[in-house]
Parts: sequence; C-alpha cells; structure tokens
Amino acid sequence: MDPDKFAKKGHAYRHDDLTINDSNIHPDYEVKFGDPEVSSTGRMVVFKLLPKSGSGPRFEGRWDDKQEELDIDAFDAAEEEIKQFKACAGGYCGHHNGKAMLGSSGRTYVIRIMWPGKGTIFEGEANFKIHRRLPTG
Repeated sequence: MDPDKFAKKGHAYRHDDLTINDSNIHPDYEVKFGDPEVSSTGRMVVFKLLPKSGSGPRFEGRWDDKQEELDIDAFDAAEEEIKQFKACAGGYCGHHNGKAMLGSSGRTYVIRIMWPGKGTIFEGEANFKIHRRLPTG
C-alpha cells in the first residue's frame, strides 16, 4: 500500500505482549518475534518460523488489518506449494487458523502449520494485543 494513503486511514499500528506456546514445533524450525510496529506500507509481522538450516519454506504470521485476523504466509517455496498452502489443500495447512479467542490478555490464535514431506511444522498458540489508530483527514 502507498505509505501516504496508509498513514491517513485507520489501522492497527502496533502489537505487544506477544507470547508463543509452541506445543509442537518441527526440530528443524525456530520461532522469532516480528517487529512490534507496523511498516510504512501497512505490513505488521507478528512472528516468523524459520528453518534453522536456512533451507526450506519459511513462514510469517502477519496481522491482516482488513480481516482483523492473523494470517500465516509461506515463502521460499514453489509457487504451486504456496497456492496449496493458502487453500489448505494437498496436505498443506495453516494460512488461516480460525477466529481469535478474545480475553483480557489479548487475542489468542490456535495455529497449526502442516507441510507435505515435513509433516507438522508448528502447533501451538499465539497471544497478543493489537493497538489501532483512528483515520485522519
């Protein structure tokens, strides 16, 4: 999104109090927290799942401001694999993980990421708070 247009619209601008409960994480992967601030173009990465070897698909949990939910995006994979991941088809799963459970500690998402040939990449929960700005002009 254009940074000038983004600055004027109401949007989430920050997440905080992030906790990740990784009840099952693939041994070749690690969790890294994203930048708590939204970028000038509107992208807010909450967390990343990175292959320890640097080889294989990587995943980013990002805030979808329009849908007001957490989406998981896959990178460093074939285009067809990414399409199947988004569609939750062919053994790929995890782009959408359902609605959040809302509580005093924020939004809790139950996450399950599956990838053929690797099996379960991640099962667990992400909990965080979202802060929003009102539109200007």
